[in-house]
Amino acid sequence: MSAIRLRAIALRNAFKQLGRMPLSSLLNTLVIGIAVSFPLGLYTLLINLEGLLGQLPQQNQITLFLKPGADATDLKQVQKLLQNQPELAGFKLIDRKQALETMKQTSVGSILEALPENPLPDAFTLMPKSIEPTELQHLVAVMQSWPQVESIQHDSDWAKRLAALLAFGEQLTWLLAVALGAALLVIVGNAIRMQVLTRRDEIEVSKLIGATNSFIRRPFAYFGLLQGALGAALGVVCVTVALHFIGPNVNQVAALYASSFALHLPAIPALLGVVATTALLCWIGALLAVNRHLRELEQ
Repeated sequence: MSAIRLRAIALRNAFKQLGRMPLSSLLNTLVIGIAVSFPLGLYTLLINLEGLLGQLPQQNQITLFLKPGADATDLKQVQKLLQNQPELAGFKLIDRKQALETMKQTSVGSILEALPENPLPDAFTLMPKSIEPTELQHLVAVMQSWPQVESIQHDSDWAKRLAALLAFGEQLTWLLAVALGAALLVIVGNAIRMQVLTRRDEIEVSKLIGATNSFIRRPFAYFGLLQGALGAALGVVCVTVALHFIGPNVNQVAALYASSFALHLPAIPALLGVVATTALLCWIGALLAVNRHLRELEQ
């Protein structure tokens, strides 16, 4: 009998086993789905948080002030230098006349009116692409070396705190994924062990008529693989439903800040990776359980 046919038979038996024990299979699948939804939900929260931060330019803004004596030539040189900075997503010029007119409309307008000349410098508001503190510090250091620049205003403390928070979230996600991955091995291993015990006589007869260990373990391994894939898909559905319920509230909060933001799932390759990884873990758990029982029979 060909290897492909043997695997097809094992896969068919695995599907049959799902039908023989519907309640037990359903409960195990639910447990796997819930276990997967926790790290997946936290990862989804992190990527949405990173996307939200990218829409908050007012917090990641650098203001560059030129020297008081800067002329039109200096402005053009600085503009050219800024255009050549790949770290910048964009910039805007605020000339000294525009800044003066804006300041005159504030409470200090009367003081500015009494001054003989405009004390305000030309300035640029810059929008960096990254929120990484090291990259922002490097960008500020480069611009500070330009001869036309008088000073640069940028508070990097918020970026450092944010980077630390995101790094902590990523570490927590990995720790949670590893812990729940180990739990999946135990859950599926116990489920497969119960199946092996209920089919002990069948397995012993199969070995007596010459069935190999590979032939015996294959249906159980495929059963673990199927249950892991179904559980992971259920976990994705759980996270999707959660996003659907909390999404309108997030949109309302974003609208209060004159912004548009929508929660979204990770990319399709990431979701497929979650399903594949979960299925692989459950497959390993099933193999460990069956191999342990086969070793006991051989003793």
